[in-house]
Amino acid sequence: MLVLTFDPEKFNFVAAGDDSYFLLRFPDGSRVMFQDRCAHRGSPLHLGCWNAGENALVCSSHQTKYPERVLRRQGVPLIYRAGRVTVLLDVASHAEARLARKNILAQPDNSPTDTSGAQGTAGA
Repeated sequence: MLVLTFDPEKFNFVAAGDDSYFLLRFPDGSRVMFQDRCAHRGSPLHLGCWNAGENALVCSSHQTKYPERVLRRQGVPLIYRAGRVTVLLDVASHAEARLARKNILAQPDNSPTDTSGAQGTAGA
């Protein structure tokens, strides 16, 4: 296991070992760190969009939906305290971790409210 603590205003993306994760902030201000890979085809989820009507992240490749409750349940263990985020990643403790700031298109406040034609649901 690898423990990382960082400023979420400076960084929102982590690459550790062979995996990458992104930090998503919900409309209520709470956060979740989620693996940046769609369960359907492995597409990067941070490039998806937020469907406010269904309260779900929608994969940009095949429109697989990740409802907020699934994101919260399957997200990486996270503590937000005093303006810092601490996450526990399921990678080797000696794995190299790289923090970055990326444009998270899936952010609820960045995305359109309608994704007509969206289909599957992940982990429901």
